[in-house]
Amino acid sequence: MKQKLAFAIALMKGAPFLFLDEPTLGLDVESQHHIRTMLTEENQWWKAVLITTHDIPFAHAVGNKFVFIQGGKIVWSGTKEHFSTPADLETHFLAAIRSNLSV
Repeated sequence: MKQKLAFAIALMKGAPFLFLDEPTLGLDVESQHHIRTMLTEENQWWKAVLITTHDIPFAHAVGNKFVFIQGGKIVWSGTKEHFSTPADLETHFLAAIRSNLSV
């Protein structure tokens, strides 16, 4: 419920930038779908959206650019063009983290 309230408050404030930390954590499937829809179909509300998440299917659905971080360091960054499916994104993430090198 706290996640839903925080998201609603962010929408009401009308800020040009939206920062979300694990926005799907603890939410039911319907609420996750609603947030995903808001971020993909109605994203003209914001100039930029920054999301931190461990939810790779969600990240793939709403993201255009990705940054993989390990130990406070960027180990890879790139665009959605590199990944056709969430599984591709997850595979690339795991390879980057395991090698701890820029891919």
